[in-house]
Amino acid sequence: MNKKHLVAEFSIALLILLFGYTAISKAIDIRVFRHALAESPVTQHGAAVAAWLTISAEAAIVLLLFFSTTRRTGLYLSFAMLSFFTLYLLCMVLFAAHLPCGCGGVMSKMSWKQHILFNLFFLIVNGVAIWQWRTPYPTGKINKLFHAAPS
Repeated sequence: MNKKHLVAEFSIALLILLFGYTAISKAIDIRVFRHALAESPVTQHGAAVAAWLTISAEAAIVLLLFFSTTRRTGLYLSFAMLSFFTLYLLCMVLFAAHLPCGCGGVMSKMSWKQHILFNLFFLIVNGVAIWQWRTPYPTGKINKLFHAAPS
């Protein structure tokens, strides 16, 4: 395993831990998470749906990152989700009078600014993983179909 692949794998492992931890901690305290979303001006009208969609998306990202055949998709989706969360946090800090926190576990102990820095760190980790990751060609019949020698 070369150095670039090792860096990518380590970055992916961190993302799996992050999204796995957040999905589980939100699911365990779903009422608290849903209540915090209901207090947010952005998600107040669809808090229950937003809560389950968020948890489901985080769990799906974990599964996509876990398998090499879906890893690239997982990396792009995790980057998009982290970007969305970071923008949401920035908007809340800049424009909201009341700042409800729906984060579970350790992240609920962070200030909003610390959480933004935390997300920015993981956006960098995610970007490094995207940059370093190289997906091998598929094997089997699909590979032969798309990479067949000309006749």
